[in-house]
Formats: sequence, structure tokens, C-alpha cells
Amino acid sequence: MGAMKCDLCGGKLVMGSGGIATCDSCGMDYSQERMKEKVQEITGVVKVSNIADVDSFMKRGKVFLEDSDWKQANEYFTKALDIDAHYAPAYIGRLCASLKLNNELELQLEVRPFNENSDYIKALRFADTDYKATLTMYHNDVLENNKHAQLALSIARERVSKYKGCIASSSMYLSEHIVGLKTYGTVVAVGNNDVRQCSVSEWRGIVAVAAGGYHESVTTSITTTVNRAHDGHTVGLKADGTVFAVGGTTGPGGTYSKGWDSKGKCKVHDWSDIIAIAAGEDHTVGLKSNGNVLVAFGGAHGEKKEIANWRNIIAIAANGYCTAGLKSDGTVVSTECDVSSWQDIVSIAVSKESRYSYPRIEIAGLKSDGTVVVTDEKDEIVPAWKNIIAITYKDSYIIGLKVDGTVVCSDSISNNAVATWRDIVAIYGGVNIIGLKADGTVVTTGSDEVALNISSWRDIGPIAEELKSQLCVEIRQENAHKAREAEQRKVDAEAAAAKRKTELEAERRRKGQCIYCGSSLKGLFTKTCTSFMCGKTQ
Repeated sequence: MGAMKCDLCGGKLVMGSGGIATCDSCGMDYSQERMKEKVQEITGVVKVSNIADVDSFMKRGKVFLEDSDWKQANEYFTKALDIDAHYAPAYIGRLCASLKLNNELELQLEVRPFNENSDYIKALRFADTDYKATLTMYHNDVLENNKHAQLALSIARERVSKYKGCIASSSMYLSEHIVGLKTYGTVVAVGNNDVRQCSVSEWRGIVAVAAGGYHESVTTSITTTVNRAHDGHTVGLKADGTVFAVGGTTGPGGTYSKGWDSKGKCKVHDWSDIIAIAAGEDHTVGLKSNGNVLVAFGGAHGEKKEIANWRNIIAIAANGYCTAGLKSDGTVVSTECDVSSWQDIVSIAVSKESRYSYPRIEIAGLKSDGTVVVTDEKDEIVPAWKNIIAITYKDSYIIGLKVDGTVVCSDSISNNAVATWRDIVAIYGGVNIIGLKADGTVVTTGSDEVALNISSWRDIGPIAEELKSQLCVEIRQENAHKAREAEQRKVDAEAAAAKRKTELEAERRRKGQCIYCGSSLKGLFTKTCTSFMCGKTQ
């Protein structure tokens, strides 16, 4: 059917809302009934227009947008397009549904660019001149918003980044231990201490902490299951780039049924030039200032040796038996998950386990625009988050810190538990969710003895830069003093050994024995040791 023309001037009729058409030349309006008559006149058959159906579907779609029912909204806008494939507002409706916006006007406030979205492209293609100008204005606003939002998010991420590593939890049910960094470089710890994983009271000059551990349920009889934690460990990064580690155990008989030598994950005494640490259940990871990664293993997952080949890493994350690394170009590498397609990532987190197919691990990535990507394809909650500046995991659930200091969680129960939290600067996952406030106090969703203990903590947070510099000097002086002491002990030991040797030789000469081995001598003038093994001439 050809284009319908105005009865007065022959201009083209343009469809508007409510089934009313307007001449693009003289401006005369045509009612819905008159448009039906004109369709009949052109086609020669009685055919009722679906203009009213388009308007009805659009109204329904907008209602679903307002109710945040994105799936239904998309469905009704698609029905409108099935009737009129050139109706630009329907494409914009679908765009709003995909971006999870409640109405078209919110496009002006959006920070995520949508100029490459297929629905936006089609809307531009079919829009009239005025509407096309409006749509172009929306995206220009997005570009400007994005520039300001990116800057604000970047500043907020930088502000809270210093709190990363101030609290760590082993995430072991029934045997959890939690570690906190105090603002003057000492460490506190509470919880299970069966392998001395909480023995950190003498640590000094610490700038970050990490914790890990392996928990196992052992069936001792048909009706009895014993939960026991095997090898919790705590890691501390010193101001001079060296690392402390305590805990880990090989258990009775030196090994567990899994064949783990869990002490291996604490063998970090020779590490240096480390700028960040992370801990999983069977390994400890250290990031060097040159972007390389060190790893100490305590388990049977030898494939993690690939970590040593990573380069240009600027951040690390570990949990369970998985490690992930964030590269300087915003891409991510992982020992367990395929995240090769991720781009523009500024922070990463690793889950302890998956909700769906144990022991699969999940990874989350925070993008520079404040949104979050996840490897969990079934997650429909997290992709809708905005203005996030930090992420972590509680088991398989993601926790997000928002730019306004509030906290969200992908688990509805935990999300309700943190709904009242304010002024949070860092979040940590464990058996419970832990939040650190800027004043150095701690909040938690837990109510057990461990949770109550950390709720009384004070002065938790990063050490000041000037104190860090002072600690580096003190640590270097302490290391130099230890080196001098060690050298002096070596000199003293050598002197003592030489003295003992001289005294022994003198005693053997007095007795007429070989001064080298103490055996008897033979010969009248030249004495030779009678020992077949020695035989030396004196």
C-alpha cells in the first residue's frame, strides 16, 4: 500500500499517538476513523487498521517499564513492532528495557553509552526529524554524563582502595578466623586458632592482611558427620615488601586424605618487592611491583603454576582454589574461569564456590562505569547494579559497595541485613559480611561470638603514608641489625671452631696421636698416621 496523502494539499500523512495522523505539509489532523476510511479507499477492501493496537501495546509496555518488569516490557514493545516495524518509540522502549530504565526520559541520566545498541540504531533510522534530534540529544547527554560519572567513580574507587586488605576472613563455617589490620601496622585476629593461624600479636609494620583455609566434613559413621577445619592460614604484607605467614598444617601423620602438604602455602619467607597479597584455601599469592606474580602452594592443584607466567598484573584475587589477575589493559586472567572477553575491568573478586555445580568457581569484575560483570550466566541481579566502587564475595554471593557508602548483595537475605549500613568504605566476605567504616569501626551481619568480637574492634584501617615510610626505615634498620648479628654469630662460631681445633690438635700431640683423626702414629723421625682412612704425615 502506498503512502496516504492529505485530502487538501496532497502532502504525506504522518502517524501520531492515539491513531491520529497529521499532514506534514498543511498540518491538518485526521481522526482514527478517517484513516480507516482512507485505507479502504486505497486498498479497495474493508481492512481495519491496527493503529489502535500499536498504541495499546505501547501503553502496556510503558506500564511494565514503570513496574521494572523488563521482560514483559520488551515483549509488548516487540508486539508493537510486529504491527509497525518502523515505529521508532517502540525501539526506544526496548532499549529502556535492556538498560533497565523506567521511562525514556531516564536515557538523559544514563552513563552507559548505547549508540551501538541495535534498537537505538533502528530508532534513529525510522524516527522523524524532531524525534531523531531528541534521540541524538539523549546520547550526547550520556557522553557528558559518562565523562563526569567516570571521574566521580574513579575518585571514589581511589578513596576506598587504601582500605583493601584491612580485614580478611578464612570463610570456613564453624572454624572461621578473622584478621584485622590496625592503623599503626599491628594485627588483631579472632576465631579458630587450631594451627596458630591467629598468632599474629607480634607482627609489626604490616600494611595488608589476607586469610585462607580449607574446611572438610568427615562422615565418621552412618549417622555422624564431623565438621573440621584443617589448615587455616594468615598472611601479612610488610611495609618493605616482604611477607609473613602463619598457620597451615600437615595434620596427623604428616598428610591428609587429599594428599595436601598445606604448610607449603606459608613458605613466603624469601618473597620480596611484594605490593599485594591474596590467599585461597590451598595457596598464597603475591603481586610484585613489576607486575609478575608469585605463588606458594599447599595443595594438589599443580595447574596453578601457570600463575607464575602471568605478566603486567596490577591486582590479584583468590578464594577457594582459584586465583584471578587483573592486567594493566583492563583484561582478566584466571586459573579456573574463561574471562578472556572481559574489557575495561578495574577490580576483581573470586567466589569460594558456586551455587550451581560445585566445585565450580565464579568470578566478578567491576567495570570503570560502575557496573559489574559475572561469569555466572544465571545471575540477573548483579548486571543491573550501578555506581559500584568495590566488590567481594560471600561464598557464592556478590557484595557491592556503592559510591554513596551503602552496600548491596545478590542474596536477598543478606541484602536485607546490610540495607541499613551507611558510611562504609570497605567490604569483606566471609561466613558473614563485614563492613569497615571510615572511623575504624566494624559492622557485620553475624551474631556469633566471632562477630561480636570484631564488632568491638577499633582503629582498623590502613596505616598513614608517613608512618609507612617510617616503618620501612625501621624495618630496614632491623633487617640490617639482624644481618650484622647473623654475621657476628658466624664469625664467633668460626672463631670458636678454630679454637676447638687448635686445642684438640694440642691434646693429640701431647698424647702422640694423629692431629687430624686421633689415630696412632708410626715412624721414628717422620710420623705417619696408621689409619687407612687418614694416612697423613705429621
